[in-house]
Amino acid sequence: MIRLRSLLTVASFLALGILHAQEALPELDAVPSGGEIVEVAKSGVIFKTAEGGYGLLPWAKVPETEKSVLTQRFRDQVRNAMADAYRVKGTVFHAVAEGIIVQIDLTDEAAEIGFEGGAEVLTNGLVLIQDLPKDTPVGAGATIDAVGYRIGTYRFNMGIAVKEIPHLTAVLPDWTGEMEWTNAEGKVMTARLVGVKEGKGLFERSGQRFLVPIESLDAEGQERAAEIAEK
Repeated sequence: MIRLRSLLTVASFLALGILHAQEALPELDAVPSGGEIVEVAKSGVIFKTAEGGYGLLPWAKVPETEKSVLTQRFRDQVRNAMADAYRVKGTVFHAVAEGIIVQIDLTDEAAEIGFEGGAEVLTNGLVLIQDLPKDTPVGAGATIDAVGYRIGTYRFNMGIAVKEIPHLTAVLPDWTGEMEWTNAEGKVMTARLVGVKEGKGLFERSGQRFLVPIESLDAEGQERAAEIAEK
């Protein structure tokens, strides 16, 4: 439980939700002529059009010949997008045993398209982030600028009410990188599981992508693939 300056302060924070940067970007049907890729999201590729606006091209509509090029050129952004990353910019509101509660306050240009470095940009509200570098300032009002990956929800006791806020970690999840996978015959491969669809896993190794039936993996691999598919 914490002491707040006034009931008005508490009420103002209770009214805050985690809002995304803006309404959904217009969906594109194809790569726009004269368009420029400016960001990557979990749902697709964000272009700045020749007219100066922004639009999102869903991954399903990105030509197969360009997907591998895009995922290599924007490797870090794609990794963040697939790991449900959030851009956390704001100030320390309170320190708790689990980490730092940050008051989001973003006004820069990143809010215009809603993503930065593959991470979804939060523009206001409260979040709890843990596993920050040890030299991170934790005093009230200190500036925080980090990328966090959602691991759940935190119930924050504000004194007169309990508010559920996103719980993030600054540590990149292990499953976003290459790992060993063993099939039912005991053969091992090292690759990154990009996604799962219709019983098949899309794996990536050395920039090359290939499909593997999930049922061909051993029990542990099938379980891990199911967990990743839920991310």
